[in-house]
Amino acid sequence: SLVRLSVDKLSALFPIHMITVVVGANSEAVTQAVSDLPVNIVVNEHWQQGLASSLKAGLNSAEPDCRAAMITLCDQVLITDEHLRLLLDQWLADPSEIMASAYTGTIGTPAIIPAEFYPDVLALEGDAGAKSILKNNAGRVRTLPIPEAEFDLDVPADLEKLRTL
Repeated sequence: SLVRLSVDKLSALFPIHMITVVVGANSEAVTQAVSDLPVNIVVNEHWQQGLASSLKAGLNSAEPDCRAAMITLCDQVLITDEHLRLLLDQWLADPSEIMASAYTGTIGTPAIIPAEFYPDVLALEGDAGAKSILKNNAGRVRTLPIPEAEFDLDVPADLEKLRTL
């Protein structure tokens, strides 16, 4: 499953018990895909309210001393553990700043958001992702070019496109 692939990539960087998987629609099937792993599963009961509710659910489950959250989306299938490692290494050089991926004239996920910005994430509503936080804090955002982040699997046609890449 896409979730399992994402967890595998993240587990190359972090102890598996530090990985949080937020599930919403089809939560039972998604949870089953990683049930043999000691990841933190968070069920977003409000998934119909949009992406912001998943971000909030994940952050609300974070340990109080969590310094930052790496936000990844499982449908960005071309992202590798090496991309994530580079993003983490760049962030560690200045952990007070947001570290985001740059692709096709935009910035977005995967991204690392320091705890200082959690209140901004928790204030998001609807289908708003963290992009507005990146734009509103542009002076505090560093980017890493990851053109592979542009491609995501949203519809069956995307799977066909992936097969041709």
